[in-house]
Amino acid sequence: MGTLSGGQKTKVFLAGINIHKPEIVLLDEPSNHLDLSSRNILYDYINHTTNTLVVVSHDRMLLNSLTKVYELNKHGINVYGGNYDFYAQQKSIENNALNQNLKSKEKALRKAKEVERESIERQEKLDAKGKKKQGFLQFR
Repeated sequence: MGTLSGGQKTKVFLAGINIHKPEIVLLDEPSNHLDLSSRNILYDYINHTTNTLVVVSHDRMLLNSLTKVYELNKHGINVYGGNYDFYAQQKSIENNALNQNLKSKEKALRKAKEVERESIERQEKLDAKGKKKQGFLQFR
């Protein structure tokens, strides 16, 4: 194994999967170092396997051959029922909705601060008028 190239090692790994038939297969950048023919073998395996696959990859073609995308983030795991393009589209929709929600909350906060400022100014004017009237009544 030590003398094999990265692509050859990946081919051996894929052959081992077919022999041992594990229930779960972890594929970490499996298409790296593969030529086109070997990539096609990998994609064919992914499209026809009944194994559970955990795939970490930057290969969009590979990611688009998957039927679900799981996103791990600080809040947990989100599941997207579709390939990578579907996931990217959904993330864009989610991010746009979050941005709109944030803008709406910022606008509401600005409005609340303006109402508070106006209320304080009105109260200060009333307090000032009240003091003038008190002063006027005391001097009479």
